[in-house]
Amino acid sequence: MTANFSSIPVLDYSLLSSPETRSEFIRQLQHTLINVGFLYLSNPPVAREDIDAVINYCPRLFDIPTEAKEKIQKANSPHFLGYSSFGTELTKGQIDLREQYDFGTPYEADWHSGDPEYHRLLGPSQWPDEDLIPGFKDTFLKYFRQLEKLSTEFIALIEEALELPPGAMKQFFSNIGGLQHWGKVVKYPAPDNSSNQGVGAHYDPGFLTFLLQASAHRGLQVQNLVGDWIHAPPIPGTFVVNMGKALETVTQGLAKATSHRVLSPEKGSSPRYSVPFFQNISQDIVVGESILHFKPEILKLKETGGKRAHADPANYSEYDRLPSGQVCLIARVKSHPDVAQRHYPELFQQFFSQTPPAQALVLDACTCLNIRSQILLYPTQQLDMQFTTAVVALTALTSTAAFAAPLPMTAENVHHARDESSPLALRDEFSPLVLRDAAEVLNARGPLDLLGDDSEPMGGIMEDPPEVPRPLNAPASQDHGYYIPTVNPKDVMAPPAPPRIKD
Repeated sequence: MTANFSSIPVLDYSLLSSPETRSEFIRQLQHTLINVGFLYLSNPPVAREDIDAVINYCPRLFDIPTEAKEKIQKANSPHFLGYSSFGTELTKGQIDLREQYDFGTPYEADWHSGDPEYHRLLGPSQWPDEDLIPGFKDTFLKYFRQLEKLSTEFIALIEEALELPPGAMKQFFSNIGGLQHWGKVVKYPAPDNSSNQGVGAHYDPGFLTFLLQASAHRGLQVQNLVGDWIHAPPIPGTFVVNMGKALETVTQGLAKATSHRVLSPEKGSSPRYSVPFFQNISQDIVVGESILHFKPEILKLKETGGKRAHADPANYSEYDRLPSGQVCLIARVKSHPDVAQRHYPELFQQFFSQTPPAQALVLDACTCLNIRSQILLYPTQQLDMQFTTAVVALTALTSTAAFAAPLPMTAENVHHARDESSPLALRDEFSPLVLRDAAEVLNARGPLDLLGDDSEPMGGIMEDPPEVPRPLNAPASQDHGYYIPTVNPKDVMAPPAPPRIKD
């Protein structure tokens, strides 16, 4: 296999049980670390019955009542643990079309004033009501313990593959009090629109990720050196294992972190489920100051691994200068602005120069259907019934058959919705009168009042306007082909332009 891989290698963990075959596993692991950064691990030392139990729980976990999910929503937790409704997570500023639960290894919060803010990431999980899904917590924690043990064993195998002294990486896990591993249970529904971003292209943060693909759908893709996307379909009886940016940094690039993404299931198909386990390192470690040293002949192997030709910017670039906990906190703030706004307001303001973040910016038919039942635009604890009605009424614009593609919400869109002959006319129970009242509620909320002074109409060419089709018979703005309406703010209030997310 060349450095520019076209498939993901499969490594058989059972080879380690015999001295005769152990060396072959280590050889394969060395090649994969340096040249690919992703692998399938077959015959892992995790009980098959526990894997099957976790898989069986996946759909049931998302079928519990919405009210029960909202009780443990992630916005309640400064640890970013809990339930995230559909479309509330961002990857590089774009909405991920997935619903998920985040859990951590058992940990009691012990943060005190004066401690580093990133220590607040450590804390207890929020678990669903035992009466609604009996046995889930115990089953998941039992599975989690086995993954934690496997991840520790795998670090020792990486040391061996890269010819490091035994225990060379223990320094990254030495502060047990400042360490917590994370996991997710994720549901990717089939989209109802043109977007297929289950989760956008990204690198994982820590050392290792162990992914259980819990349904038969393929969706995971891995990016090779020239930028091609390689499918990593589910293989029964395996975990997908990949290297994170922290591991790449401390190994001087020998262990390659590889960009990957998840596509949503095909339209009309059943949901895709996955269960990733993320091995984290001690929060106070500054990875850039803890670089490992290798034999010259091992470092020379980097030349066979090649260099990335594509220009996709890497996240987690702060590892060279900040404690790992701070790096993870920054990443979570960028991905979960609703949690950040409530628990980390200063960081929220630092990374989002305008509010609200992208969840409220571009709506489509798929998100519209979910908003009706879950109201995913804003943290639910901030909502009242009047505002809920307002949000639902505005999002109903996108449920028209004539305009199912992503639609920036503007006053001109609202004008179309008031005209029953318009292709954007509202359907279902939302009348033009309800829409007008909804706009007034939004206008009174303040943070959305971003169209400028009443005497100044908004219009012209946006900076970096979104590439979306125009409504029927609507004029293009100059020759850009974008629909940029000129409106008077008195007409109606609308969500703002996308926030600028700083690097």
